[in-house]
Amino acid sequence: MRKVYEVVILFLFSLGPVSSMVNWYVQSPKIVFGGHVTLFCNTSTVRNSCKGCPTSWFGGENFKVLSYNGFTASSSKYSLTTAADGFGITIKDFTENDLIYPYKCSYGFHSFVKHLTLDKNYEYQPSKDEIKTKHATYNSMLYVEVHLKKAHPEPNCTAIFNMS
Repeated sequence: MRKVYEVVILFLFSLGPVSSMVNWYVQSPKIVFGGHVTLFCNTSTVRNSCKGCPTSWFGGENFKVLSYNGFTASSSKYSLTTAADGFGITIKDFTENDLIYPYKCSYGFHSFVKHLTLDKNYEYQPSKDEIKTKHATYNSMLYVEVHLKKAHPEPNCTAIFNMS
């Protein structure tokens, strides 16, 4: 009879909470590829009941520990912030690879995990190797062709010709 009781308790424990008391959101006003993006974990709903609780961020390939209690796994890639209502992680030199994996913030026994997704408020500026140009002259006309593999928002291109 005792084994059945243990199985029932383990089963009920494994269900866990249906909703989380913490959540994270993108704090940066705009996601800029090549720039820095800050994720903020809001802990205001559990702040008073969890003083001194450990904080952590998980993510990236193999869902590894990105930070724990104010220390980062890679200070060249991540930096941390704290506030009265939560804590944040800044992803430096943000790339498309940073979008592939989910991110999880944990505060004590409370955690929240989701994928970082893009809305229309992001910017992708192509690097010099992603911009291909050709130009030619024919019958006193200059023809310029510019190929951008990726760019967002759609660029507004202007050509200025200086004859001095």
